[in-house]
Amino acid sequence: MLECATAEAVLRLDKTILCDEAEEIQSIYLREQNHENLLQYLEATLPQESAPQLLQVRVETATLNAEKNLKIL
Repeated sequence: MLECATAEAVLRLDKTILCDEAEEIQSIYLREQNHENLLQYLEATLPQESAPQLLQVRVETATLNAEKNLKIL
C-alpha cells in the first residue's frame, strides 16, 4: 500500500492514528522507494522482461493548472 500512497498522505501520518509509526513509514517512503519521477519508479518496479502490467498514474491537478497558468502569463 505504501507504494501507491501520495507524498501528502505519508507526510501527514503524524496527525493520524499511525503517529507512532509515522517516522518509520516516512523513512521507507522517502528513502527506500522510488518517488522522484515516473521513469525511475517504472524502472525500479517493473521487471525487465515480464508480462504486460497495469499501472495507474495520478497527476496532481493543481500542478498542471499552475504550469498552465504560467504559460498563459
